[in-house]
Amino acid sequence: MLRITTTVGPAELIAGRAYVHDAELDGDEELTIGMRVAVQDQSGRVSAAAVTSRADARWQLTIQP
Repeated sequence: MLRITTTVGPAELIAGRAYVHDAELDGDEELTIGMRVAVQDQSGRVSAAAVTSRADARWQLTIQP
């Protein structure tokens, strides 16, 4: 499972969504809608998520409960 590092704080966990911009990716990730990923925040916490949409260069990740 692909691991993506992005901002996941209390607001994102409550909303169940996080966002990642293409510029934040290492460049070798090939994200697709429906893909399951692991989201790692800056403190090292990991949550399961799915890529649910894309708008321009910004991907929406839905965090799994």
